[in-house]
Order: sequence, then C-alpha cells, then structure tokens
Amino acid sequence: MFALIYGLCHYAYFQLPNQLLAELIYYQTLTRECAALINAVAPTEGVAAMQNHIVSARADLAIVRGCDGAGGFFLVLAAVLVFPAAMRRKLSGIATVFTGLYILNILRICAIYFISAYQPSWFSLVHVYLAPTLFIMTACGLFAYWAAGVAGVVHVRH
Repeated sequence: MFALIYGLCHYAYFQLPNQLLAELIYYQTLTRECAALINAVAPTEGVAAMQNHIVSARADLAIVRGCDGAGGFFLVLAAVLVFPAAMRRKLSGIATVFTGLYILNILRICAIYFISAYQPSWFSLVHVYLAPTLFIMTACGLFAYWAAGVAGVVHVRH
C-alpha cells in the first residue's frame, strides 16, 4: 500500500504542467518565502522572487521539478497513511510533519542560494547529494518520531 500511495503521488505530481509549477505553485509556496527570508537575514543580497527563480546580482537559483522537496513529502504522506492509527492522528501527523519539512525545505533552498552565490564549486555536491540526503533523513526521522508518539513510545500531543 505504501508503494502504491507513493507512486500515485508521483504520478499526480508529474501530471502538473511545468508552467503551473513555475509560475504559480513554486512562486506562491517557495520562491517568495525564500527571497523574503534571505532579504531578512542578508538585506544586501537584494534577492527577488521571479516565478520559480530566486534572483540577485550574485545568483539566479531556479527551483524545478525534483528540486522542490516533493519526494520527501510524498514519502511521509505514504508512510503516515499506511501507519495503523486513527484518521485524526494521521491528519495531525501529516500536518505536523509537513510543516516541519516545509520549514526545512525553505531553509535548504536558502542555503543552496548562498552556496550558489558564494561557493559555486560546492553547488553540485550540496544540491545533488548532501541536501537531498539530509531532507529524506529528516523526513524519516520526523515520521519515526510521530509514529513512536502514536504508538505510545514517546509522548506527542495531537
């Protein structure tokens, strides 16, 4: 069931047109927030959000399909949905874990922007290997913590 849900999420995701992702979804959910955070912590960057791009005089970082954290979100969604728990707990778990992953994803994208702008030779290593691995490991950890709370191993308020 896990693989089926995970596969259906990816199938639905790949049915979305790239233009919709770039012009609406990424802009509304990722690039605006990243640009605002970067400008808040480093106002001299002068970053702007343009569709799926975070742009400054130093860098132009494009958020594209596959680099948006969707795989980690789908992984957790499938895991929570198949976990033996009441639907109320599952919905609470999805909301809680997704919120944590969303915040982590914003921080991940901002970090990648700074690497792109100031250490471009590190970009491939961080973008392709380190950041995705950290994101998936964190997704698994958040799920495990939630599942342990639901199972009564740790105390988690819902």
